[in-house]
Amino acid sequence: MAWEYRIVTSSGEDEDDEAILNELGAEGWELVTALQSEVFFEEENDGDDEEGEYSDIVVTYYLKRQK
Repeated sequence: MAWEYRIVTSSGEDEDDEAILNELGAEGWELVTALQSEVFFEEENDGDDEEGEYSDIVVTYYLKRQK
């Protein structure tokens, strides 16, 4: 039996994770696990604002389906 894998990353800002996962499930993808992590970004100074760092919560979904 052979498997294929898919990794989907969501920042949660503009995405509806439930709808995305339902669509993938209808295509035969099975959710194996999900990992939530905090990602840090550094903003560059464009002359108007101060430089700074910010973070965002990112969810990574790992899926598989039979080939």
